[in-house]
Amino acid sequence: ASEFNVGTSSPNWAIENLCLRTMGNVRLVPSVSGAGSAAFRVDATVLGTGGYGTRAAYYGAINASGANCDFGWYIKHVQQSKFERIKSRGAKVAGIHIDGCVSSLFEQPMVSAQQEGFISGATPPIGMHITGVPGVQTSWSKFICPIMEYTPIGTQIDFGLGCSIDGGTNEGCTNTGLAMGPNARWNKISNIDMEVNTNYNIYCEGEGNEFYGVDCSDGAILFANATCRNNRWFGGGTSTFEFNATASFNSVFGLAVAVNGVGGFTDGGIGNRHTDVFNRSTGTWVA
Repeated sequence: ASEFNVGTSSPNWAIENLCLRTMGNVRLVPSVSGAGSAAFRVDATVLGTGGYGTRAAYYGAINASGANCDFGWYIKHVQQSKFERIKSRGAKVAGIHIDGCVSSLFEQPMVSAQQEGFISGATPPIGMHITGVPGVQTSWSKFICPIMEYTPIGTQIDFGLGCSIDGGTNEGCTNTGLAMGPNARWNKISNIDMEVNTNYNIYCEGEGNEFYGVDCSDGAILFANATCRNNRWFGGGTSTFEFNATASFNSVFGLAVAVNGVGGFTDGGIGNRHTDVFNRSTGTWVA
């Protein structure tokens, strides 16, 4: 791999209609820390197009990392753009930070200690952070086969509206594989693998999200708090699935629990429904 020092922070690669393609694996490493510093920055707020722009494509294994920078990749207010095989080997806040982006495609993003290993002292608290602010959330974007492994939180969705995550894995996270906050709304999560996550595979506080064929070979899923309502779950399996006391009007269909011989299904919430939930340990349907 070719490695380049980008100084105190990356130049801003938010360039309208840019097509950036690398040959082989390229590593970008900042040398100096600073608030908001990033190894690779794409910030479209400076373009003077209503705060959004680029319609660009970034191809290739660009591995943006640094023990002293806040972010590996910092992507803000980008729309109608494509990011392919972007990676980070570490940062102080998040490996890949996606803020207020719209209708963009992210193929095989990766933050994983299993691949090239994290830079010493640079395990990011969050692998991929999907966020924004009220009214300017990351929306209607697609994430294909993200690999988020061995960080405290694999993927965190704080402000995500109508986004989809299809395939990939959140594995070996010391806190939670996929954390969805109160402002994670109408997102679609499908065909993803969750395993060996210490506290939760999925911790959902959001509204109107849908889950399809999510498979967890162990661990827990918790739908929590009063903001967690009207989410829908179809198929898949896990050890433990729980609605806590204030989760309301959610539904589960065709789920298998206790897939590794332990666990079960608990509904302590309000107005939730479950149909065809099967306990593999007891060999019975959950009443």
